[in-house]
Amino acid sequence: MNVGGGLLQAGTIERPCLESEALARGRAQVGALREVPVYVPRRTKGSTARFPMLVYLCGFTGQGQDQLASHPWRQKLCYRFDRALAQGRMPPAVLVFPDAFTFLGGSQYVNSSYLGDFADYVAREIPQFVEQHFPVRTGARAVLGKSSGGFGALHLAMTQPGAFQAAAALSPDCAFEVAYASELYAGLRALAEHGGDADKFLAAFEQHGKLDAAAHAGLTLLALSAAYSPREAERANTPGTAAHPGRAQCLQAEIDLPLDAHTGEWIAPVWQRWLDFDPLRAATRHAKELSTLKLLHLECGLRDEYNLHLGLRRLARTLREQGTSFQHEEHGGGHSDLDERALKACAKLLAVL
Repeated sequence: MNVGGGLLQAGTIERPCLESEALARGRAQVGALREVPVYVPRRTKGSTARFPMLVYLCGFTGQGQDQLASHPWRQKLCYRFDRALAQGRMPPAVLVFPDAFTFLGGSQYVNSSYLGDFADYVAREIPQFVEQHFPVRTGARAVLGKSSGGFGALHLAMTQPGAFQAAAALSPDCAFEVAYASELYAGLRALAEHGGDADKFLAAFEQHGKLDAAAHAGLTLLALSAAYSPREAERANTPGTAAHPGRAQCLQAEIDLPLDAHTGEWIAPVWQRWLDFDPLRAATRHAKELSTLKLLHLECGLRDEYNLHLGLRRLARTLREQGTSFQHEEHGGGHSDLDERALKACAKLLAVL
């Protein structure tokens, strides 16, 4: 099957769509109809073989469809997995690549009253949909991801008990005061160029569409706020209008920033809402859920540009102290070019499924 200019050797790609009830709950109405890319190993005619399911979560500003890239020099996970399967280096599995993109660049895979219930979408709706339409073995699901996707894998493993039997987090957001501080202050500077107004910043970005460092920082600040600290319904804005499709009329009135836009001081009640999502803190509350996993794999590069290896070391210490079984690896890389690391993580997960 020729997909995206590349030749799959051991499987096929299907791209069905799913109308999500979970995503429709968000005030922003980011789009409930989503494509669900699925890689399926080939079966011989008449075969009744069923396979484990691996759900891969991409990083911030990414889409699940990105993992279908087939260029020989830039092959992403789907084609790397297919090649390994064809060469006998990987057992067969159904791979699922959820699209959790939003107009802010991402969702963090959490339930948000503003963006929508992305945790329920990824951990409940998608696996059930895939099991209904593809040859998946019941009770053999794993989730993995990198960066924001790594955070998502940890968050879903902790807060969606029973949804997955194993999880792997590559360079996950962890120890938020280490992982986010620099980017959040850069985000304030990006907003300051537009009078501190989130909507003016967003309108300018939508006009020029250039994702430079400043734009990335501004989007990060707004996206994380929309995920971790959306305003309660009674304090929030009205639903989106035709003038601003895909988001509320006034983003500024829908989210609480964790920093004072003028002084940069932390706003303690809002920051605490963020910290409640931090895997470093959440792991203690969800020790029981983590203990049920067949495998919890954590890894990060020693050259990670966001210093996530430091936060992951702290998480590993917490897990060790509370008696949670896990694997922890460090490698010589940075925050990018981790596709081969992701492939190796797939093999680890499939070994226990």
